[in-house]
Amino acid sequence: SLFWGNFESGEGGGKGTQLLETKKWLKGEGFYVVSGQEPGTTEIGKRLRSILQDPNIPKPQKRTEVLLFVGAGVEFFEQEVKPVLEQ
Repeated sequence: SLFWGNFESGEGGGKGTQLLETKKWLKGEGFYVVSGQEPGTTEIGKRLRSILQDPNIPKPQKRTEVLLFVGAGVEFFEQEVKPVLEQ
């Protein structure tokens, strides 16, 4: 079974706490859990995250930012999720 979830909120909104509790619950229910931070889990994601958080780099247009997040999500899926599904 595959469960794909996402936690959204502002900084300090409790995403990390909710993720840990949800992972614990899902594992207790017998699910194999793969989690990550977008962008940030893969090497490309980490670099994109550092660019987006760098106060010395102008904030990109909203569409550009969305495309960067989508690209990071694709990398996460290909590198972290897909190998688990193929097992």
